[in-house]
Amino acid sequence: MQNFSPLSLLPPVQSHFLLRPSWTGRDVDHRSVLCCLSMHQISSKSTWWHKKCFPTIWFTAVGLSFCSSFVDFVRGRESGGFVLIPLALAAVYYLALRSYVFPLMDEVWIDGDDLIVRNRGQEERFPITNITDVKSSLWSKSKNIEIVLEPPSRFGISIRFAPPFRLFSFGTHPIAQELADRSGCFNRRGRNEA
Repeated sequence: MQNFSPLSLLPPVQSHFLLRPSWTGRDVDHRSVLCCLSMHQISSKSTWWHKKCFPTIWFTAVGLSFCSSFVDFVRGRESGGFVLIPLALAAVYYLALRSYVFPLMDEVWIDGDDLIVRNRGQEERFPITNITDVKSSLWSKSKNIEIVLEPPSRFGISIRFAPPFRLFSFGTHPIAQELADRSGCFNRRGRNEA
């Protein structure tokens, strides 16, 4: 007589749940396990911090500084120049965010031969072979990766994301190299130029 397990009453394992055969008392569908193992996130998990949390903290601090300077200006304790400093800081920081941080995608995943991109509640899946170019910033402090697509996705012809942080970041990021190798974009470019 086999040992009874309450998990044996559940339907077969679906794609995102990994159960060992010893837990369920029956075999696991290995195709679903391979699907789970092949899907991995290639964008930084701290993108939400850079896009949402830190700007909120920054603009709150600048707003409080502006209010304090404005109250002191009205009471005659400070000159009008101190009121403009927080506004200038907010404007410069917003322009930097708009050009470097806000264009980054929230999440980028590789699922087998597909790329899954999520941004602002929208998601799109497309084959990795749609990538025509991979650009990685080699010397800048922010090691963003930009991929160019043909045909364009709902997010545009190019997608930018921040890869996970590396302590010693010399040379091309391994994720940029993996995307270039798997898409074959440099091989196709070489054949087109010849």
